[in-house]
Amino acid sequence: DMDRILMTGHSMGGHGCFVFSVHNPDKLLASICAAPWTSQMRYAQSGKSPLSDMFSDGVMKARMAENAADYLAMNVRGVPFKVVYGSRDDNVPPQEPRYMAELVDAFNGRSGSTLISEIPKAGHWFGQNAPEMAEFLSNHLVPKPGHSSSLPLPSLPQTFEFTVPTVSSFGTKGNLKVLQLSDAARPGKLFVRRCAKLSMPSVKGGVSGCAVHAADTEDAGMRDDLWHIDTSNVRRFRFLDPPVNSRQLPQAIVVDGSEMNVSEMVGKQHHHACLVRQGTQGVLPLWKVCKDSTWEKLQRDGPQAGGGPYHNVLRKTRLCIAHGSGKGLADLAVHLANKLYFVSRYAVPVVDARPGRLHVPSVCQAANMIFLGHPEDNALLDRNRCAFPYVNFHNQSSSGFTVAGRVYKGAGVGLVGLGLLASGRLALVLTGTDGLGIAHATDRVPVTSFRDGADYLVLGQDAGWKGDGGALAGGYLDHLWRPSPTSSWAEPEHSVAVGPSAGFDGAPPDAHCAKVQASLLQSDAEISAAACMPFTFITAMTFVLPGIAFLML
Repeated sequence: DMDRILMTGHSMGGHGCFVFSVHNPDKLLASICAAPWTSQMRYAQSGKSPLSDMFSDGVMKARMAENAADYLAMNVRGVPFKVVYGSRDDNVPPQEPRYMAELVDAFNGRSGSTLISEIPKAGHWFGQNAPEMAEFLSNHLVPKPGHSSSLPLPSLPQTFEFTVPTVSSFGTKGNLKVLQLSDAARPGKLFVRRCAKLSMPSVKGGVSGCAVHAADTEDAGMRDDLWHIDTSNVRRFRFLDPPVNSRQLPQAIVVDGSEMNVSEMVGKQHHHACLVRQGTQGVLPLWKVCKDSTWEKLQRDGPQAGGGPYHNVLRKTRLCIAHGSGKGLADLAVHLANKLYFVSRYAVPVVDARPGRLHVPSVCQAANMIFLGHPEDNALLDRNRCAFPYVNFHNQSSSGFTVAGRVYKGAGVGLVGLGLLASGRLALVLTGTDGLGIAHATDRVPVTSFRDGADYLVLGQDAGWKGDGGALAGGYLDHLWRPSPTSSWAEPEHSVAVGPSAGFDGAPPDAHCAKVQASLLQSDAEISAAACMPFTFITAMTFVLPGIAFLML
């Protein structure tokens, strides 16, 4: 039963235990993590000087939140949790697991809610059948009285929050599944307050209140009348349908002040809650039930399309590398494939995509792709150039490329960019103004763990010694695969080194990709149309539960 999981792991697996737990809290019977560390930020401080400004450095490090269990500790509120470690552990300091225990306690609002076992005189390695572990595992594998042979999930807390840095790798909390973020560089957050029973509205038509608040000790099968949900940086979400075992859905929700009956979403394929108007000074946010499914296979983070950061190209599915005819590209492709094999332990096919010689093996036809070169010397990239609608490839590779209107054509400039193939798979383009630029881009493919990155990165000729400080542009893309105005940056090629800056070219988007760009805009029509509807500052909302109508002001 993959909806009832008892999680454990040791050392690196202990970190994995933490990470899985904060990603998938709805499915946990309990978690016991041994000799664990919480996040790379705490455990393996790099101590490097990025030679870059704090904004761009922060954007490139934003993806680290995905596996920072300490930052995400709120997600396991209400889950039985235990940490085990040796008192003489000189690999993972004992303060690491104790730190996580204190965080979970704080989010539970109850000291001692997380169990801690320190094994005397033990170092980093100890048997996984140690009594401190075996007893906890056994206790959560024995059915509770009154539940026959089933293993009930822990009760959902009266109030809880769910933080999701990247939608592709996170499950649910309270059956709530985040589908899309407003700004891909920032985590999305849901804050939920459960109301088991609503009181009757007053005779004068006042706001109905909560008569019975859901309690932490209640039966997990009880169905609530209403959930109040506040959001931060969430653009779309839905309820898991069918729900996780024994997790009942509420009858209605109020999202940032907008009311919806849950029956409008469950049992109806593709129906979900979508934000059609951002809240701002004097203007209330507006949520509605969206029904169109087109966005799912076109937009960034769509359930069928997937999304960034570009690390995701190396994940979850088969991967192939296709190189063009440019000098040294075949050797560079083999070097990258070998690196992926030696570090990540999987073999990656290399495809010769030179014009006139293209043959795509069947193993690569449904794979994620890495393209090396330029559309003029890489026939497969030319065929899929519209996977990267935010990039204008110039006619000659030596003439460079344009990103967000900014021209890059000096020596040694490279681009790493995320894209979406027509097949629904993800792609990575490694291109540049010359061989050195493409080599810089290839070096930034995140083969190893904890490598910074985003959705795209333009590297200047100094990237070899400046590291992140050698980046000219980069950041995240919005839901329509355009550079985000809030989480991306661009600067010109440095005129001190290359002469007069190329500046902006003022050219329209790539004419080859006009159809793709039109389809992307159309995929957001349901939200765009609703956003244009007239609004008032104060609205009245009525929703119906069985036999009772309520007025929300």
